[in-house]
Amino acid sequence: MRFSSAPAPARRRRALGWTTAAAALLLALAMAGYKFLPPHSDASFLLGTALPWLGLAVPVLAVASLRARSWLGGAGTAAALAAWLVVAGPWLLPSPAPAAPSQAAGQSSGPLRVASQNLRAGNLQAPALLDNLAQSGADVVALQEVTGSTDTGPGTSIGAAYPHQSRVGTVALLSKTPISNVQPLALGLGWKRALNATVSVGGSEVSVYVVHAASARPNDHADRDTMLESLAGIVATDTSSRVVALGDFNAASDENILGPIKAQLSEPSQAERGPGFTWPSAFPMARPDHIFARGLTGISSTVVDSIGSDHKGVTADFAL
Repeated sequence: MRFSSAPAPARRRRALGWTTAAAALLLALAMAGYKFLPPHSDASFLLGTALPWLGLAVPVLAVASLRARSWLGGAGTAAALAAWLVVAGPWLLPSPAPAAPSQAAGQSSGPLRVASQNLRAGNLQAPALLDNLAQSGADVVALQEVTGSTDTGPGTSIGAAYPHQSRVGTVALLSKTPISNVQPLALGLGWKRALNATVSVGGSEVSVYVVHAASARPNDHADRDTMLESLAGIVATDTSSRVVALGDFNAASDENILGPIKAQLSEPSQAERGPGFTWPSAFPMARPDHIFARGLTGISSTVVDSIGSDHKGVTADFAL
């Protein structure tokens, strides 16, 4: 019978080092390679949603490497940290102070502020939330989970602030300036929960898409995927020089299913440091609420507290 010459503590440290190195490399590969996963797969859905949180594993791996006194574990942990910094870098670094809209665009036309808010169906505090939106200073407001009891009429503060309105199903577009060419959109489903309209702002016409994508859960996100792919196809054929798509996409920022949309439209950077999570509002863990645009100079995007909703709101400023 052979006996190892290494003491038991040394063998345990060696095993811990190898285990830590393997776990760290798997983590690094997951963060570096998730973009290659099929966008409709559960792996893409789960990893894209959890990606910002995977960095929490790095300190654990670092402690394990130190305990194991393993250079291999340390190297793997460094690789995992580097991969996570590539993902998290855009919101870890301090955001530059937003320039004045005319400076940012190099043009004389004024800024455009848009806002999006999922009201949450059955929210008894929706009137107070709408009052806040009326004071947001936004030129255009997109609402989701609008119900029959949601009052945005002339007798309300938001109705007075936004006299031009259009509603399709459970989504609504509210504007300070005229709305035209309203088109309900089913986006591949049998019911309509999105719309497209033209909003005239400062002498410019903006094609606006208000979206509330279907819910998404593990092994149950086919309807959402269909809607987002249909939206990407419609935007691709939109000949408008200025396009904004906003709402509850039910897709986290890093999910591959947003790839075709993000290839055509961009989202302004966060005005504040952080990932800009919006859901759930009590302890945000993901950002399913987005404002994408093309043909506009993005200045900044901000997450806004909401009243009674399970989603925080988002606003974005653009220069025309």
